Amino acid sequence: MLLSRLMSGACVAIFLAAPASAMDLKAVQTGQTQPLALQQPANRVSVETVPSTRLRQGYHSIFYTRDPASGAVTLTTTSRQPYAGHDTAPVTVLREENAWSMQQGTSHMQAAMQVDHLPWNGRMLIGRLRNAEGPVATLETDGNHVTSSVNAGHGPQSVVSGAVYPQNRIDYSISTAPEGVITITVNGTKNMFPVAPAVAAHPVWFEAVVGETDALPARKPDFARATFFSIKADHQLR
Repeated sequence: MLLSRLMSGACVAIFLAAPASAMDLKAVQTGQTQPLALQQPANRVSVETVPSTRLRQGYHSIFYTRDPASGAVTLTTTSRQPYAGHDTAPVTVLREENAWSMQQGTSHMQAAMQVDHLPWNGRMLIGRLRNAEGPVATLETDGNHVTSSVNAGHGPQSVVSGAVYPQNRIDYSISTAPEGVITITVNGTKNMFPVAPAVAAHPVWFEAVVGETDALPARKPDFARATFFSIKADHQLR
């Protein structure tokens, strides 16, 4: 699997709470690696988006760091950070800056990563395909395996998508096709899911995520962390 080294221009943040506009659909550059934006807490009650242009200037925070030598990016969550959009637990996200429609053509995101620290319940979100209403496809580590959950108009579906490699390494990809199919591959294991036409017509975007799956009732100190050695999102759109 060809995974491009994370360049500073490939990292960016997102506005999860805001729906993608029709203008976004025209901004995706077909055949090119898409810029990503960073979504992280701004303070205890709000979330900020850091655009790709700022990340390219060497931006870092307690939630986002980039190794200048290797290009690897480390994302961290804390149990005390505010929740964003439809999320019910802390997440830190690298997301495409522009949305697109599955009906426009073939789209693909692939990532190579390592789990550095699991949160209290041993489960971590690591990747998503999302629209303004919430996740369409979600990848989650749970022990020694990765579970894929898809809600694409045919009812919720969940399958074990692959095993976690030694040293907690995971290579995954999420692909969509205009025929109405989502393909998820985790460490060489592939699963395909049907997509209803109504869902395929909505603007969507890819996300690389470090996220907790459940909030701590007492909001006790806790964190999740993972390092992404490469992330690439590209499209062949009509």
